[in-house]
Amino acid sequence: MEESTEAQDVENGEGMGIVSRMIGALISPGRTFAAINAHVDHRDWYLPMIIIVVVGMISAYQLMPAAQTAGMEAVQEQLAKDESLTEEERALALESAERMMGLGAVILPSIGTAVTIFIQAVIFFALANFVFGGDGTYKKTLAVVSYSSLVVIPAAIVTLLLATLWDSATVQVGLGLLVSESMKGSFADHFLSMITVFAIWKYLLIAVGLGAVAGIRTRLAGIGVFGLWILYVLAAAFARSAVTV
Repeated sequence: MEESTEAQDVENGEGMGIVSRMIGALISPGRTFAAINAHVDHRDWYLPMIIIVVVGMISAYQLMPAAQTAGMEAVQEQLAKDESLTEEERALALESAERMMGLGAVILPSIGTAVTIFIQAVIFFALANFVFGGDGTYKKTLAVVSYSSLVVIPAAIVTLLLATLWDSATVQVGLGLLVSESMKGSFADHFLSMITVFAIWKYLLIAVGLGAVAGIRTRLAGIGVFGLWILYVLAAAFARSAVTV
């Protein structure tokens, strides 16, 4: 009887270690999130999050030289137009901007990613429990979002490869590739640029995980998750296009 129970646990994924869960979340989400629903601890959210932050920093550091060059050119152009500044003041402003760009490009996006995971977990927990009548816990939902966000690893690899091939810090891996040069900076450009295979992959994983830990149908979870994501993309695209203009 004990052997039968052990075999069943392995089949259901309940005996999966943390590394197996990280890999399984990307390639076998049903089994992995069932295991998380059966047993979850703090490592299920903070270890994936640490890896995501580190990968983000490494990726940003690799892209930083090209990004800084483009950014500094824009700053120099702006400072050159300001006739009220002396040459010494321009030099100090450039030095300060360079320091801030280096720090901001590496650290701030990674911190933002970690904060976003916590916020998304709150939103999806509320969606599953209060809208769809699920019975999941915030801890399990946080684990689902953290594991699903590991999609950032293959995304970073592809981005760095394309950046190297194209010799550019600005790499497009979404539907923004379909946008013509004349439409750059438009609402359509920003909207389509956020629709990537990696984003779709991540939210599919979240939908599967939400269904598993909240006890709701995966299809229902998917409708809710993708509905919220599309609303976010629409709002973000609108805001970015407004700033660009």
